[in-house]
Amino acid sequence: MKTKLRRFAYRQSSLLLFALVFIIASILAPNFFSVRNVLNIARQNCVLGLITIGVSCVLITGHMDLSVSGIVSFTGLIALSFQEYMPAGLAILCALLAGLLFGLVNGLIIKLVH
Repeated sequence: MKTKLRRFAYRQSSLLLFALVFIIASILAPNFFSVRNVLNIARQNCVLGLITIGVSCVLITGHMDLSVSGIVSFTGLIALSFQEYMPAGLAILCALLAGLLFGLVNGLIIKLVH
């Protein structure tokens, strides 16, 4: 029984550590476990989660692509820059199209080189 418990703790150590930190933070900070804070944390990690999904697909196929963060930063810069001259929705659309174009060009370069 001890072996099974030890093996479970070893396999789930990241999750257990996260739960421990979450519990301690909830006790020490009274507003930590509020709906507003949990939603705020989820919103802040949404972009990181989407990037992780894209990078995971590349890594699963056996390739390495470090340009994802650069393209994300570039598209954010485009959206903020264009927002001064056009409505926010159109600026975001332009940024997404630019990100799609740069991602496509990057993917084609990688495919043609390898």
